[in-house]
Formats: sequence, C-alpha cells, structure tokens
Amino acid sequence: IMALYQQLKNEEETVSINPPAYQQFPPGHGPPVPLQTFPPLQQQQSSNVVVVGQPNQVRQVQVREMPRANDNLISSVLLFIMCILLGNWTVLICLFPALIFSIIASTYNDAGEYNLAKRFGTIACTCNIVATVSTLIVVLLVGIVITTIIIVGVESSKQ
Repeated sequence: IMALYQQLKNEEETVSINPPAYQQFPPGHGPPVPLQTFPPLQQQQSSNVVVVGQPNQVRQVQVREMPRANDNLISSVLLFIMCILLGNWTVLICLFPALIFSIIASTYNDAGEYNLAKRFGTIACTCNIVATVSTLIVVLLVGIVITTIIIVGVESSKQ
C-alpha cells in the first residue's frame, strides 16, 4: 500500500510540475482570470420587516447592435417633389407607394424591427427605380418629339 501511495504522490508532483498540453499557455499569456464573485447576502430579520438577499449570480450579457436598415425615405420624398414640380404626374403611380413603403420602413426601423424595415425599404427602392427609369423614358420621348417638331417646322419653312 505504501508503494502505491508513493507512486500516486509522484504522479501528482509530475502533473503539477508539467501540466498537460491543454493547460499550458503561450508565453506572456496566463490562465484566464476567474470572475470575481461575492458571497450571498445574509438574511436579516426584525419584528416588522424581513429582508431577503438574492443569491449572487454572475451574468454576462452580450448586446449586439444591428445596423439601421436603409428606408429610402429621403430619395422617395425628393423624387416625389421633383415629379410634382416637373409635371410628370404619371410617375406618381410608382412614387406614391414608394413614399408609403418608405414611411413604413422608417417606422419599423424606429421600433427595432430591422428585417421588416429592410424588406419595406427594398420595395420602396424598387418603386423609386421604376419611377426614375420611367421619368427618363418620358423625358427622352418628349425631347425626341419636340426635336422632331422643330426639325419638321424648319424644313417646311425653307420650302
């Protein structure tokens, strides 16, 4: 029994001198520092009031901040005003829903529902793109028609 005891004692000394590989740390880095814990509060009693302390629990909370989704509100408002000032009333069919979806996306952003805000912002962006492309098409067609009228007028006045 004594020999077995001596053998176990020697193994413990060997382990404490040379820890296993998973307990070794690179130079300059030691073991992780344990969190500081406090003893639980003691219960205090009096004739009128009983104060009970909560057990001390260590909680680590990781707060993940989500980036604000693009709601396209500014672009929708600017395109809406621009089309009203230019007199391109047909594009308002796309811009009015874009403005509404942008406002909804902004509301969801403020509420912290970033996935819904992203979805409605994408719909608003699509409506803005369709309105912009259709505005460009209308402006090009009007320019071509005016240029054609001017050219035909000049040709007919020469004869």
